[in-house]
Amino acid sequence: MNSPLHDLGHIDLHVAIERLKDGALLIDARPPAMFAQGHIKGAINLPIEVLEQHTLEVPAAGVVVYCAKGIRATTATQWFNQNGIVAVNAGAMVDCQPLIIEL
Repeated sequence: MNSPLHDLGHIDLHVAIERLKDGALLIDARPPAMFAQGHIKGAINLPIEVLEQHTLEVPAAGVVVYCAKGIRATTATQWFNQNGIVAVNAGAMVDCQPLIIEL
């Protein structure tokens, strides 16, 4: 039986880096308190619990989403894609070191 941590969808940091270089928004899907404790430079905080309540002006390059463990990022990425917004799942913040180095 797969746990949620083993079913995070496709995570591709190389695609995420290219999207960000093309102007994609970097979204941190964690709760505000976690975001306030530290986040990747340039990220905006958009917790998954409020996705449907916000209107974003999304660039053509779409969005790149990360969170603490990858679960929220997966959920948010799926929501964006289902709503016609190109989204890349960057997974867990601890695995996003290439994003930090490239940005």
